[in-house]
Amino acid sequence: MKKLLLLGCVLLLMSSCVLGLKIFAAHYIDAKLRSATARVKERADIGFRDVEVRVMDMNLAVNDVHVTLPTGQKAHINTIIVHDIDVKHKPPLHAKVTLKGASMAVNEENLGSDYKDVKDLGYEELFADVDVQYAYVPEKQAFLLQDLRMDIMDVGVIHARIECFNFDLVKIKALNFDNLVVQQLFFAYEDHSLLRKLVQIAQVDEGEIIDFLVAGLREDIERARSRQQLQAASTMQEIIDYIETPTNVTIGVQLGQPTTIDQILMSKKITEIVKLFAITVDSTS
Repeated sequence: MKKLLLLGCVLLLMSSCVLGLKIFAAHYIDAKLRSATARVKERADIGFRDVEVRVMDMNLAVNDVHVTLPTGQKAHINTIIVHDIDVKHKPPLHAKVTLKGASMAVNEENLGSDYKDVKDLGYEELFADVDVQYAYVPEKQAFLLQDLRMDIMDVGVIHARIECFNFDLVKIKALNFDNLVVQQLFFAYEDHSLLRKLVQIAQVDEGEIIDFLVAGLREDIERARSRQQLQAASTMQEIIDYIETPTNVTIGVQLGQPTTIDQILMSKKITEIVKLFAITVDSTS
């Protein structure tokens, strides 16, 4: 009986210590975040309700986050979960973060004059869950987007991974991509409605352009087949099939071999793009 009582006291003491540590950590981080958001107020007005330290998984949760930019755009995020972050450097050299319940109204304030086009597609408000994990290695000038997943409710899901070298932060901030090498790149888009709606509208409003595009693709298919570029021909045929009968679709893009960002950006024709990337188009009814 005495052993059970002693064990109970120890457990109670440990629970009290954990709870006290949790409360202290939450208050400390809350103060640090509010101080940090105050310093960037000219660039963004950021507010939040509270901070929660989740002891079981050692994650940090920031709840009820509101963001307003100087240009007027506003967004709300139910919870930002910080799984891991580099606190020794600014900006952090690595981080893993989840945004749960991000939302933005479809209005002129947020999207400018384009908001009417988005509303016409049936979207009154955009909701998303976002997961992002990245790492930057300065001594190697290497940037790794290890995972990006953006699930936009009733619109589609974006998934991406990328690995770059010669990633100079000073040049990147100046939008200078000289010598930037893309070692690996993967991108996938699972359409829930957006692409299908856009193609259906184009079929009605821009029928001649769609016919011209399809005719050009058919010519490219014949050239690709004559050169034994069968994968490229197959991909272009899948694109035609989707344009003619838009359904649910998942588009996957994977870089075939390392290349510079300039070479990617200079690729205009579909035949040039399929030489760089392995492209899959998976349509389902």
